[in-house]
Amino acid sequence: YEIGVFAASISPVGRLRFVESGRPEDALDMRTVRAALAPRARSIYWRARLRSLPAYLPALLLAGLAWLLPWPWALAAIWLALSALLYAQLATMQLYVAAESDVLFG
Repeated sequence: YEIGVFAASISPVGRLRFVESGRPEDALDMRTVRAALAPRARSIYWRARLRSLPAYLPALLLAGLAWLLPWPWALAAIWLALSALLYAQLATMQLYVAAESDVLFG
């Protein structure tokens, strides 16, 4: 289920809807799912999702490194992994803003 939601790009589209309206109920509405899975939008958001995947690699590598390091260094690696995850999500949202512009204006 979670992989399906990730692949369908519903979460980033919901975040975009929240930023536009400022109302969380709009982001959690079924219109978000319909907007993400619309025939024209689906392929555009899928390309944005594929382009966002490399941004998550540093977070994944740092999280894996944390398992191999002793305790004080593992904590630093976890901190860096979470920071890298935040930046990956910011990069993902930039890609989705461009994708949404492509969906709306062609």
